[in-house]
Amino acid sequence: METIGIITTIVSAASSIIGGFAAQSQADAQAGALRQQAKTEAQIANAEEERIRRANRADLGRQRAAIAQAGTGGFSGSALDVIRDSTVNAELDALAARFRGQSRSHALRTQAAFTEQEGKNALFGGFIGAGTSLLSGASGFGNFGGTKPPP
Repeated sequence: METIGIITTIVSAASSIIGGFAAQSQADAQAGALRQQAKTEAQIANAEEERIRRANRADLGRQRAAIAQAGTGGFSGSALDVIRDSTVNAELDALAARFRGQSRSHALRTQAAFTEQEGKNALFGGFIGAGTSLLSGASGFGNFGGTKPPP
């Protein structure tokens, strides 16, 4: 009967350790996917920023052409104010796109770090579970006919 208890204890301890390694492996894979997604978000944000800048340059070119064609006396006064405001707003749009992408990327990298830590915690928990199983099994062996110390 004692042999069955030993085997059960060992299997339980091994199961805890294997479960901890499996959880860590899964967390590492998920963290890797999150990091890749963070890189992709940053690349998308850079592309969006560049797309906004190109579109804004084209819009500003059309504005300049319209002002020149209107013959309003050149690029001064109200015409200059319109171009200046458009330039500032265009830059703000591009920077906002970059910031949104960087924020998403940072959030994903942070989530990846937390997920990785959860995996480490699961592995540690697996070893703690194994130790608990071994200690609890060892304490029960004395109840199955083992020699007891003299009184």
